[in-house]
Amino acid sequence: MMRVLYQRSVRKLLVFGMVALVLGVASESAMARGRLGSLEQMPIEVRKKLRTVEKYQIDVAQKFYLKGEYKIAQTEYEKYIKLYERSAAAPYAQLMWSNCLVNLRLGNTAIKDGFRSVIDYWPDSEEAKIAAYRIGEVYKNIGELHSAKKAYSEVIESHPKDLISLRAKQDLIAIAKIEKDDERRIELYKNLTFDVKRDTKAKQAICQSASHSLASHYLYGGAMGEAMKALKTSHENESSLVYYVYSLSRSPISHLTGQKDSKKREAGIQMADSVIGMIEKRIPTDITDASKKKLARDWYFRVADVHGRARRAEEVFKTYEVILKLFGKDDGILGVMARWCRNNSQRKKAREYYAQYENKVSSLAVLAEMDREERKYDDAIARYQQLKKIDKRDGGPDGWQWEIGNCYYYKNEREQALKEYEACTPTPGRLTHIGRVLRGLKRYRAALQQFTFARDHANKTTGASATAQIEIGYTYEIMKNKANAIRAFQQVCKKYPKTGTASKAHAHLQSKYGISITLGGTTEDGLDK
Repeated sequence: MMRVLYQRSVRKLLVFGMVALVLGVASESAMARGRLGSLEQMPIEVRKKLRTVEKYQIDVAQKFYLKGEYKIAQTEYEKYIKLYERSAAAPYAQLMWSNCLVNLRLGNTAIKDGFRSVIDYWPDSEEAKIAAYRIGEVYKNIGELHSAKKAYSEVIESHPKDLISLRAKQDLIAIAKIEKDDERRIELYKNLTFDVKRDTKAKQAICQSASHSLASHYLYGGAMGEAMKALKTSHENESSLVYYVYSLSRSPISHLTGQKDSKKREAGIQMADSVIGMIEKRIPTDITDASKKKLARDWYFRVADVHGRARRAEEVFKTYEVILKLFGKDDGILGVMARWCRNNSQRKKAREYYAQYENKVSSLAVLAEMDREERKYDDAIARYQQLKKIDKRDGGPDGWQWEIGNCYYYKNEREQALKEYEACTPTPGRLTHIGRVLRGLKRYRAALQQFTFARDHANKTTGASATAQIEIGYTYEIMKNKANAIRAFQQVCKKYPKTGTASKAHAHLQSKYGISITLGGTTEDGLDK
């Protein structure tokens, strides 16, 4: 039977070749392997063993799979299995047939009729390992965690040294997090960190990630020594080790030093001191070389950051003074210092640093922003007026003009805000904002006019157009004009079905008016046919 099927396939080969050109099936050299998941790709050595007619059939199936047409792809993989059941790629085709079922949300069928068939018929194949793992993954994704854990455990027991067992352990960690089983989670982290041989790059990546997670766990508990043991398994280079100690300890230091428990606070302080000590040993003393100078500056900023995490503001400022003395002032350094002050209730000090900027436009802009945050709107307006005069970039003065309008808006001087806005170049976003201001002033007709301008001015910018259109609906709603409001919301759904705004309009029509509408289609009540 197989011989007859093969002869028929050979007779059809020329026809298949022409069809392949029409369908645009990828050639062997252009196979879109990179778009398949790592567990979906056919091994290169397997593909090399295939006859031309077999490659063609696989390529047809892959084409539909990559397009997301899983039902058709499933049929094509099944056709391959029937035609070439003894082929080297038969287990692969069965695996992909099973994946099609998963993508069609038929997980239990995929397990029973698909993945288990791979294991039963080709138990020694690479695909059997993947199928065993996929059984656990499918169970996990459909919420059958007990079955998932059992399947993953079988993978680990059957293939203890294979990469697939590491993937299974990663998923068991995810399940442990869901079940809040910290003991099991830490046990798995330890296994990946200390017990697994890292003989491939893929294994190295998984184990390194686990070592970082384990170190983070220890750091939050104040166990610096245990964290170091975990990190040393992944970072033999001293600079790399110190960097990851610093990076992973930042949040734990903040957490511990903020606790009421004096022992935890002290643990946080000791951790900060240990990290700073390690960093200081890495700071180059000779900074005449440009690369070493940059490295030294970066490490000093990390020292300041750790002091800040440990809630030692005085030490932060002392470190900043050292930085300024060694490296001089520049806007980059001043900006880092100012941001820390701004984020840690040292706003007066932040202003001092911003005021020292060499770039006066940047200095005024950020100081005006701080004025607005502190509701010092008149001071902000004065700075924006200065910026209009000195910032000669294309669009610069116009942008500061708009910010002046915003200040009046936040001062609740809406009429003056409108005057300032009207002096600016109109854009869809600005016109929509102006419409909202007018609506707030109960000037509804003028608001509708602005929203209409915004919608039409946006042209192909569907997001901005949709926003303006939904605002038209809200405005008619406030005006008690129900029919026009409904039509406006319907237009959002009809003209901009792929936008988030359409989803809002759709939900609003259902909740407020009881109207069901298909996005991009017609309504059921016939108001907008």
